[in-house]
Amino acid sequence: MIISSPAFTEHDLGPTMCAVKAAHCENLELYPFVTLYGCLPLESAGKTKRFRQISAAVSSICGARWRTSPFRGIKANTGLGNESGRVRESGMPAEDYWETLLDPEETLNRLGFQPALHPTAIELGCGYGTFTIPVARRVNKLIAFDIDASMVGRTQCRIESQDIGNVIVSNRDVVKMGYGLAPEGCHAVLLFNILHCDNPVDMLRQAALQLKPGHGVLYATHWRHDPSTPRGPPLAIRPKPENLLEWAHATGMLRAKSGPIDCPPWHYGWVFERI
Repeated sequence: MIISSPAFTEHDLGPTMCAVKAAHCENLELYPFVTLYGCLPLESAGKTKRFRQISAAVSSICGARWRTSPFRGIKANTGLGNESGRVRESGMPAEDYWETLLDPEETLNRLGFQPALHPTAIELGCGYGTFTIPVARRVNKLIAFDIDASMVGRTQCRIESQDIGNVIVSNRDVVKMGYGLAPEGCHAVLLFNILHCDNPVDMLRQAALQLKPGHGVLYATHWRHDPSTPRGPPLAIRPKPENLLEWAHATGMLRAKSGPIDCPPWHYGWVFERI
């Protein structure tokens, strides 16, 4: 994307424009996009004239209403109301650092999520798209959800840059609103690093309802219950492997297929079958 103003280059605004357009929101804090997509460093983005200039340029080009006050998080006009289903302790570090903590290909291999095994899949909480892209290459169709519009935008950018055409990324509060899909129509659901939510049994049950009975598979991972892990929610709310098994059984819709499975460098996983 080429911006005619001499104050900005394609490098300055290209990733930001891709992200904000992909988010499909009219009333959004621009600050997280400017910092996430490389225009300015985090510590100075909200305090400089250049931030205000970039904000104005993006607002003008998008033709939408953008607030530019920093440090308030993302506030999208998505019709979700004031109370959201955002999972507690779910903030994300910088993307480059985050991706040093995961090995998506190895994790999928260890969980048995092999290419062509599942025609369709759902991912809840796509984040930066760290797992979205490798999963997309193993299925015919993937629907990925995230409550955070900036994460949806970043994932969409990565998909487009790698010419992946079998993914739909949706900015949706699934905890509050459900998946918005016909039930029992999917072959696999991924719940990665998300079951420290307030009601994990409901989250698992909601996911199980999307799976084909007798055929669907639910894949769940989480940080090891170990204080030495470099990230992860507090141990007080971080589930142990036996917790995931108990919660899955409590749905009345899932049974364990395999697990717990070591998923280096810092995670473990379970595979559950839809009854």
